[in-house]
Amino acid sequence: MAVTRFLNAADAALLVNDSDTVAVSGNGAGMISAEAILAALEKRFLETGHPRDLTLVHSLGLGDRDAMGTNRLAHEGMVRKVIAAHFTWSPRMQKLVGEEKIEAYCFPAGSWSTCCGRSGPVARACSRTAGSARSWIPAWAAAAATPAAARPWSS
Repeated sequence: MAVTRFLNAADAALLVNDSDTVAVSGNGAGMISAEAILAALEKRFLETGHPRDLTLVHSLGLGDRDAMGTNRLAHEGMVRKVIAAHFTWSPRMQKLVGEEKIEAYCFPAGSWSTCCGRSGPVARACSRTAGSARSWIPAWAAAAATPAAARPWSS
């Protein structure tokens, strides 16, 4: 029989390692996001410098245009790459992107929702990322996030 295990936010944050891919869910203005875990990740990074070089994946903008949501992860060195629908709710992430301190890839929210949770050809277009067993992102997003020099089909 499976045993259900509950973790507090600080213990959950300890599960994230350097260079992991982290997928987060929620919506703008702090709705239905795991704010306590995001806060614990931020606290851990500010105290220890880890986890660092994360790839952050989210299908909707997360934050409150101030300090919540992905704003909490917008510290130089913490995130290396972000793949998202938009950064409207996270001016701190926008700043890192604008200063070219992190890689950023935007895909429309409709593309994410179409790909995730469907069966048939759309589901086959989604694959587990090669670098991490902790999240799912669309195959086309993973391909787009690969540097052009590593893609044999690029010119």
